Amino acid sequence: MKAIRINVYDRTITEVDLGENSLKGMQKIVGGNIELAFGVKLGDNGDALFVNEEGLLNNPQAFQMWYYEAGEKYLVFAGNGVIVGTDDEGETVDVKVKAENVKRLLEFGDINTIQFYAALGRIAN
Repeated sequence: MKAIRINVYDRTITEVDLGENSLKGMQKIVGGNIELAFGVKLGDNGDALFVNEEGLLNNPQAFQMWYYEAGEKYLVFAGNGVIVGTDDEGETVDVKVKAENVKRLLEFGDINTIQFYAALGRIAN
C-alpha cells in the first residue's frame, strides 16, 4: 500500500510502500501506536494523517507544523507521521495526495520554534 512518510528528524516527506500489513508499517514509521491527527485537511479524497499517540510523552524535540485557519495558526504534532488513503468503509488504501503537495501544507520545527509560535498565539488549541 502506498503512503507518505513525514520524517521530522531529517525533515523529509517521501512516498513509501507499506507492503501488505499497513498497520505494522504505519506503526514503524511513527515509532509506536498510531492515532488519527484531527484537523489536518488533505482535501476531500479520504487521505488521513496518523501520528504517534504518545508523541508528546517521549520528550519530543521535532515537530510537524500544519497550516491551519488559512495559515494564521498551526496544528502541531510531535514526531513522525504517515499519510494513507481511506475508502468508504474506513479501510486503508493507497494515498492519493502527492508528496510535493504535502510539502506546501506543513513546516518542520524544533521545540524552540514551537515555543516561539505559541508565545505569538499562532498554535491552534
